[in-house]
Amino acid sequence: MDNIGNSRQRKQRRNLSLEDKINIIKRKETDVRLSDEKLANELGVDRSTISGILRKKESSYDCMQMQKIQI
Repeated sequence: MDNIGNSRQRKQRRNLSLEDKINIIKRKETDVRLSDEKLANELGVDRSTISGILRKKESSYDCMQMQKIQI
């Protein structure tokens, strides 16, 4: 499928670990001025990925707690 008319190049899909997601949340909480776009560029993901992680941060923390219990 050609991307004719679509000037935006899609990024390669990247799986982020739970640890990556927790680090994103902590960085954003530490520096609220850090833009989602800058963080996305540093990690090589779309801005919407960062936004989604931040929207779902409670479930990420819950998963982290569950992993600690299982260890």
